[in-house]
Amino acid sequence: MRVGVSLRSEWAARLDEARRRRHLSLSDAAKLAGVGKTTAHGWLTGDHFPTPALRPSYLKLVAALGLSDEVPDGIWDESAELGGGARTGSAHYVGLRAFGVADRELFHGRRDQVAALT
Repeated sequence: MRVGVSLRSEWAARLDEARRRRHLSLSDAAKLAGVGKTTAHGWLTGDHFPTPALRPSYLKLVAALGLSDEVPDGIWDESAELGGGARTGSAHYVGLRAFGVADRELFHGRRDQVAALT
């Protein structure tokens, strides 16, 4: 289930209002969170929400603004942490190593090309 955009927008506005009440600049907010100014700006305007990797930094900012106990339930999109519905099983990308005979199951849907080559 995707988290509602309006919930996040309302929360971002509340977070930004808390920043303004404390007379903090965007640079100050970014320093409190330990992120870049553009990232903090996106969080405070609701243009984007923190990725799971940046959640601790986001929560540092929330705590610094005195809103830790007011984070709305359901604000986090848990499906994003799973890659937005990623498939289970092995990946078809083998990284930088060369494909080998053992990787034959990864090659599918190319019968015509294989036939032309052989």
